[in-house]
Amino acid sequence: SQAGIKRDWANREAAMGRRYDIGHSFYPFDTPFPTWREQWHIDNGRIPMISWNGTYSAQVVAGRHDALIRQRARAVKALNKPVFLRYFWEPDAKKKDARVGGYSTYIADFRRVYLLFQQEGVRNAAFVWCPTAWGFKSGEAQKFYPGDGFVDWICADGYNWGD
Repeated sequence: SQAGIKRDWANREAAMGRRYDIGHSFYPFDTPFPTWREQWHIDNGRIPMISWNGTYSAQVVAGRHDALIRQRARAVKALNKPVFLRYFWEPDAKKKDARVGGYSTYIADFRRVYLLFQQEGVRNAAFVWCPTAWGFKSGEAQKFYPGDGFVDWICADGYNWGD
């Protein structure tokens, strides 16, 4: 429940002795965001980080989801506060191979989303590119890099089962 989520955040921050700087939420590709969570994080001094899972990159590149992407862009813009947008994380993970469609298709997908946000006048979203930590070690992650002009922050998802 919303009350339970807020209580859990308060408990974790109390245990840590300070507020978190970032409030992280995950959304499937077709689920609307931002939700109450992002405004609540802003109201409580955190920068929201929206992890927006991608869909089939070839569909995005073909323009099939432009209306949805533009709708999300306008909603993020309406927050009028800084937001981290972590779009289609872990493109190097094998479990996402079918949706990613290869290096160049993923890169074109990421860039298209970025450009559509720019066309909608979104200036408050920092785009976060986030492959796996293992991908950086193996060299796979770098092959998916959309380029300096499209990425504001780089992160890596590390897991305890990886090297």
